Amino acid sequence: MSTLLLHIAGSRMYNFTLFRPHLYLYDDRVVYKKRHILTHDEFSVAYTHIAQANLIHFIYLYAHVEIATTGYRFIKVHWVPKKKARQAKKIIDEKVHQSHKLDQQLPEDSKEQGIYVSDFEMSLKRLQELLSTDRITKHEFNKKRKELLKKHY
Repeated sequence: MSTLLLHIAGSRMYNFTLFRPHLYLYDDRVVYKKRHILTHDEFSVAYTHIAQANLIHFIYLYAHVEIATTGYRFIKVHWVPKKKARQAKKIIDEKVHQSHKLDQQLPEDSKEQGIYVSDFEMSLKRLQELLSTDRITKHEFNKKRKELLKKHY
């Protein structure tokens, strides 16, 4: 399960639209949502597929966040409060750097199989958090841990 790190949205007043764009930054992906009168655009991009993130400062209080992906999508969220925009860019840059660094460190055979140690570690950490907050029992924890081990190793 992904953890929401930050949610940003453009200003209603300056975007001159009924429905402003939203950007959700999770620990493993970025989700962009933009509603129109009859349609709704929503797509997610993994950090490994982000080429760069740009921050364009306007006036004193606002900035534009632009994300270039390796696909055909180009994400733009205009008129975001500057503090939130800086946080978003920092998170995106860190996550992109981590994902590309991890991809370079993996041995070739694990890249072919699609095994990522960090996925296993993140899942196990999440299970431990659920156990420590008494949301799951010790028996459920052991069962899920065994399933993770079978899936990844």
